[in-house]
Amino acid sequence: MYTTEEAATKWCPMSENRNINNMCCISSNCMAWRWVFEAQSEPMGPVKFKRTEKGYCGLADKGQS
Repeated sequence: MYTTEEAATKWCPMSENRNINNMCCISSNCMAWRWVFEAQSEPMGPVKFKRTEKGYCGLADKGQS
């Protein structure tokens, strides 16, 4: 999982252009980007999910943990 800044240094699996400037991930600007959520709950309360600052490519993999 990566921050949006870290993801921008990774290769995009959907890039068709072999120009190095167009091969990088656009992270949260991509429809395939998946945010990571963490569960937060209180005793006997409802579970709430909070978005973290990390995500991953929904077409590739979750990358590093």
